[in-house]
Amino acid sequence: MSPIQVLNLIDRLENIIVTSRHLPLLRRVLVEEERLAAFIDEMRVAVPEDVKKAQELLKGADAFIDRAQEEANNIVIEARRHFEALVQENQVTKAAQEKAAEIIQEAESRAASITTKAQDEARSRRQEADQYALDVLRRVEEQLNSIAVNIQKGIEALEQQNQP
Repeated sequence: MSPIQVLNLIDRLENIIVTSRHLPLLRRVLVEEERLAAFIDEMRVAVPEDVKKAQELLKGADAFIDRAQEEANNIVIEARRHFEALVQENQVTKAAQEKAAEIIQEAESRAASITTKAQDEARSRRQEADQYALDVLRRVEEQLNSIAVNIQKGIEALEQQNQP
C-alpha cells in the first residue's frame, strides 16, 4: 500500500466520523456499524500487505545491522590486536633505547675514565721528563762550571808563567 492509499484510508475514516450523527453535549458520534465494519475489513485487507513489506524491510535492516555490528566488532578486535602489537613494539623499542642509553652512558664513563688516566699518565711522564731534563742540565751545569773553573785555573797558570 502506498502512502497515498494510506492517506486515502485516513480521509475515508475521517469522512465516516464527520458524516456520522453527533450526540449533542456528549461530544460523541454514532457510527453505522456496517459502514465502519466494512471499512475496517478494507483496512485489514490493505494494511497487512504493507505490514508484511515493513516486516521484511525490518528483517533486512536487522540483518544489515547485525552484519554491521559484527564487522564493527571485528574492526575493534583487529584494532586492539594492532594496538597491543604497537604497545609491545613500543615496549621493545623503549627497552632497546634504555639499553642503548645505558651502553652509551657506560661507554662515556669508560672513555672519561680512560681520558683522565691518560691525562694523569701524560702529566706524570711530562713531570718525569722535566725532572730528568733538569737533572741532566744541572749535571751539565756542574760539569761546565767545573770545566770553567779548570779553564780559569789554566788561564791563571799561563798568565803567571808569562809574567816577568
